[in-house]
Amino acid sequence: MKKTFCRWFILFPFLLLMPAHAGDVPSLLMARTRHPRMAFTLDISPKAGGGNTFFLNSNVKNDPNAKRYFFCPSYFYGGRAGLTFISSFPNRVFFTLYGEYLFSNFSQKYLMTDYSSNTTYDHEYNVGGISKALVFRTTIFSGYENGGAMYLEVGTQTSTLKKATEKNSANYVDFYTQTPNYRPLSKFNAANNNLIVGLGAHGIVYSIGLRFTYGRAQLMANNVQPVDDGHYNNTVSNPDYLTHYADKKETRLLMVELVFELNLYLLELGNATCGKQRIFPFPMHLNQDAIW
Repeated sequence: MKKTFCRWFILFPFLLLMPAHAGDVPSLLMARTRHPRMAFTLDISPKAGGGNTFFLNSNVKNDPNAKRYFFCPSYFYGGRAGLTFISSFPNRVFFTLYGEYLFSNFSQKYLMTDYSSNTTYDHEYNVGGISKALVFRTTIFSGYENGGAMYLEVGTQTSTLKKATEKNSANYVDFYTQTPNYRPLSKFNAANNNLIVGLGAHGIVYSIGLRFTYGRAQLMANNVQPVDDGHYNNTVSNPDYLTHYADKKETRLLMVELVFELNLYLLELGNATCGKQRIFPFPMHLNQDAIW
């Protein structure tokens, strides 16, 4: 009798609570059996973009006779692959670490004064190469209902320059084209290390954002100035050259580009709803039934 009384005494509080929470029992069970506490997804994204190039050089900036054109186009295309971590806390933030492989191209154009004829002419570079990057991205969701999200990312990029062309609109043959085996690519460092910072917004299938790429090292080889075309830097025809370029400054690359990404996430690990691999268009309608 005493044992029976003790059992009922222990069970009595739970019996009182059961009616109040009876409707929650299925959802609690679903939360334990269907909604994952964490997951890892394979992030795959074709991407492309374009924007503007800036060769940052204080000597050129302070030279009144050499002016950089503001708009000098750049573009890239390729893709990324990485791993995204999804956790129940915080349940509106994803963390992604991805690698990137891009074919890229940038340009820079200058308007310079030809002292020998007192006229102006254009000098332009067009450079192409391959870029590899390692980037960390944080994606923050505004709510499950609308699936709206924004991302912030930072990373490091290594670019290998493969080709370069050099155009000059003046009606003369400059010094470099007269040099045997001269290649415009020799003006640039073959490998460049850059810093990447990006931010943007996610839609259902794609994302659009801004990317800033800044060169952490000298772009030009051997402190060559970007306006050294073999004529402008001739101190006989241009006596003012040494005034502005006696102390040669480094040239740093800056690109500001609009990025378009087509996002696909392959669910690989984690206690997913169906327990199977699935392909989702990002952001996977981040509601209770799909992810949590």
